[in-house]
Amino acid sequence: SAASDVYKRQVLYKGCYLSSLTGPVDAFQIANSHIKAQLGKDAVLFEWKTVSLEPGTIETSGGFSLQADTNIGCDEHFDFIYIPGFLFEGLAHFDKMMDSLSTLKDWLIQCWKKKSTIGANCTGTFILAETGLLDGRKATTTWWLEKTFRHRYPHVILNSQAMLTEQDNLICAGTMTAYFNLALHIIEKQVSEELAMQCAKTMLINTSENAQSPYHNLLSTTSSSDPVVAKTQYWINNHLDINVDQVRLAEKMGVSQRTLIRRFKTELGVTP
Repeated sequence: SAASDVYKRQVLYKGCYLSSLTGPVDAFQIANSHIKAQLGKDAVLFEWKTVSLEPGTIETSGGFSLQADTNIGCDEHFDFIYIPGFLFEGLAHFDKMMDSLSTLKDWLIQCWKKKSTIGANCTGTFILAETGLLDGRKATTTWWLEKTFRHRYPHVILNSQAMLTEQDNLICAGTMTAYFNLALHIIEKQVSEELAMQCAKTMLINTSENAQSPYHNLLSTTSSSDPVVAKTQYWINNHLDINVDQVRLAEKMGVSQRTLIRRFKTELGVTP
């Protein structure tokens, strides 16, 4: 089967990550190449446009200025709307940013009510959460802002371990390059699992990794409830300038290496 002939739309807003904006487009381009090779040049392909709040150029976080294809004032329907991530510089900066994006939030709500699927990547999930659409629904976000997200959006069913979540046409992708996972998910939904796998192999994307937990910072300010794990975390945090060997580390903690590994896996889901 071929891709939908309805456009995808990338939201272009001031300060967004350029790679987060264009990464899914690269994936869709590769998907189109495979589609044409298999079904011919007349096959229905993925198409996309960028949309901004208003006409004019928009400066991304890296200083690149781009001009969107259209703005949210248009009356076109898009089957998928994508919100890229941005550089999070604290809540004060974020609140100011949200004030400038108030019309975008209203537009996203209206598009979702008209059956558009909305996807967000990394810190872009904060923008989606600001609409209230994620309340009572499962979501994920970039792992290092988990506490901030939970505090700000207590009604969202957050699974920060997940690389990708979807519920009621709302898709969230975890930290930064998870936009590739999101793009592959859309390719699979609209065309086939086989095409998504072909694209993953072309781009060297590891689709077997579906959790963010291996990347979580174990040196969190919140101590583990397991005293051995908490003591180990504290010791590592104060010895970051030296090489750490698991055998010697276990000896310092007064347990065997096997015990240390088991307790870390039980408590945190990963080895020391």
